[in-house]
Amino acid sequence: MIAKYETFDDYVNTFLPKIIKATSIWNGNNSASLGKVLTNFFQVDKAAPTLISSGVYTAHIKRWWNSFDETSLKIIDGGRFLDNPGSIMEDIQEFLGLPKIVLKEDFVPRPDTGFYCYRRLSAAQYANHTENDYKLADLKCLDKHKGRTAKGVKEASQIAIEKLQTFYRPFNLAFYKEMNKDYGWI
Repeated sequence: MIAKYETFDDYVNTFLPKIIKATSIWNGNNSASLGKVLTNFFQVDKAAPTLISSGVYTAHIKRWWNSFDETSLKIIDGGRFLDNPGSIMEDIQEFLGLPKIVLKEDFVPRPDTGFYCYRRLSAAQYANHTENDYKLADLKCLDKHKGRTAKGVKEASQIAIEKLQTFYRPFNLAFYKEMNKDYGWI
């Protein structure tokens, strides 16, 4: 949907006021009611701003907690995953009670993007490997454009970023409270 807009800022300027108006009835204390507000909003506006509303995590977490308890639901911080995918993968395997076959050492940063690539080495290769053993051609990497702006589109303006930060702030605070953890997004 965003592709039809000239810039990300155009998308934000079109949809942010709509979602602000729809969520203004939320009192900040009831995540379940926020979920209903967003559901109703999507039913009224078929071109609803899912790119923006999907980041309102507090609207979704209550529904997940109603179906799963803390022993069967693992929340992953996407920022931490980008910074350290190997540790996250080890945590997931431990959480699921699986043997650790995907290790921290299996991930190396791609020099041209900084994103991590995956390479599975045998136990014998681990014993004597050096950084030079990881050849880019031998790695499984995301496309070099993944996580970057596409088709030469410029990044969001500082004004759009500030608008989104202001919008997300109360929702992030509610999410931190729900999770009993500060993710450092604000």
